[in-house]
Amino acid sequence: MSETAGGMGTVREAGTVCSAARISVRNLTLRYGSASKPTLDQVNLDVDSGQMVALIGANGAGKSSLLRSMVRLVEPTAGTVSIGEHDVTNAGRTKLRAIRRDVGFVFQHFNLVTRLTAFDNVLQGGIAKQSRRCVVPAFAPGEARRRAMEYLDRAGLAEFAQRRVDTLSGGQQQRVAIARVLMQEPKVILADEPVASLDPVSGEAVMGLLHSVAAERGITVVAALHHIDLAVRYTERIVGLRGGRVSLDIASRDCVVDELSVIYSNDPASPALAMAPML
Repeated sequence: MSETAGGMGTVREAGTVCSAARISVRNLTLRYGSASKPTLDQVNLDVDSGQMVALIGANGAGKSSLLRSMVRLVEPTAGTVSIGEHDVTNAGRTKLRAIRRDVGFVFQHFNLVTRLTAFDNVLQGGIAKQSRRCVVPAFAPGEARRRAMEYLDRAGLAEFAQRRVDTLSGGQQQRVAIARVLMQEPKVILADEPVASLDPVSGEAVMGLLHSVAAERGITVVAALHHIDLAVRYTERIVGLRGGRVSLDIASRDCVVDELSVIYSNDPASPALAMAPML
C-alpha cells in the first residue's frame, strides 16, 4: 500500500483506471426566464481527456450554470455540449441518462443522505453501473460492498464507514461525496464549489483528494472554485468567467495569483487578461 497525497491515510487499488472523456462546449448560451442579460453568453470551451480545469469568477459569473448546463441539469438556450462522442444537448431522455452515468457531480452542500452511514452513502453511488441492489445495503453484491470500502479508504475515511454522515465534519462529508462519485466509475467529474463551505485545512484535503484520484484514474475534472490559490496549486489550467463569457484561459503554472483579481471586477471597462493558447 502506498501513501496518499496530503497524508490522508493509505491507498489500495480501487477499481480500474477510467477511460476519460473530452468535453467540448460550443457557443453555449443560457438565459433564465425574461432576464435582460444571459447568464452564459456564447461560451466556447474544450477540456482534454484527463485534464483538471478550474473555473473561477465572481458570484453570478456563470460558473455553476456552465457546469449544470454540461449535463442539462439546466437547459441551455442555445449552443452545444459534447462529452466524449456524445452530443449532450440533443440527447433524448434515455440517452441523457446514459451520458450522466459517466459524469459524477460533486455539490457544494454534499447532497448526502444524512441519516445513512458513510458506507451506505458511498455504496449507493454504484446503483447505476453496478447493481440496483446497492440501494439497499444489505442486498448489495459483495463486489460492490468491497469497492465502497476501498473508495472510503482512498478518501481516508475507512474508520468512519459506519458513522452517520450527519456526525461527520464538513470536510469529511465532502470526501464521502467524492468517494460516492468514484463508486459511480465516472469518466468526468464536475465539482461545483466543492470547498466553498469548508475551512482551509478541509479545503486542502478535498482538493488534494480530487487532484490525486483524477491523476490516478485518468478522470477529466472541471471544478468551479473561489479559492484562487487552490486553483493554481491543484489544477492544470484556469478558465475565468466574467459576465457569462470566458475572459481568461491559461495554464496554472503561468498564473500570477495577484493578476487574477481582474476576473472579479464588476467594471466592464476593466481590461481582461490575455487569453493564452492552451498547448
